[in-house]
Amino acid sequence: MVPTFQSLYADEIVNVEVHRNLFLVAWYDAPRLEQVRAIRRIAAPMAKKHTGGTAMFDLIVRGTPSFEEEMRKELKKATDDPWITLGTAHVIVPTGLVGAATRAFLTTMFLLGRLKVPNKVFASPEGAVGWLLERLTLGKEAWAVDEVREVVTRFTAAKLA
Repeated sequence: MVPTFQSLYADEIVNVEVHRNLFLVAWYDAPRLEQVRAIRRIAAPMAKKHTGGTAMFDLIVRGTPSFEEEMRKELKKATDDPWITLGTAHVIVPTGLVGAATRAFLTTMFLLGRLKVPNKVFASPEGAVGWLLERLTLGKEAWAVDEVREVVTRFTAAKLA
């Protein structure tokens, strides 16, 4: 089965799509306030549509996070919103120092933020598939490992092309 993706938002920094109850987000630079606010705005109706739970696959293609206080507050609001209820898998594509710094930043932010929903950082999309499947199966929509793998693989390939 070839998954279909519904585009919810796109600009030069972020691309947001959805497949069933899974949000798929690709970042091409560090987020700005307008992107975080836009995602919160468009995600709310999708979360209401999928009352059995939603998850997110967050693909960081490039960019180094550097957040000022206002951005940290906006990100805290976003993570406190109930639009993602099952968990988020964050995949950091950059390698080397940039990738390590991004992974360290996100991991620290999640630990200090005391998030209500599980978030986990991965170095590869393949590594995220099993964890994401575990999170999705906690919801009311049935998912198979092959479907999660296909969705993640196709979304990642399209965003890295």
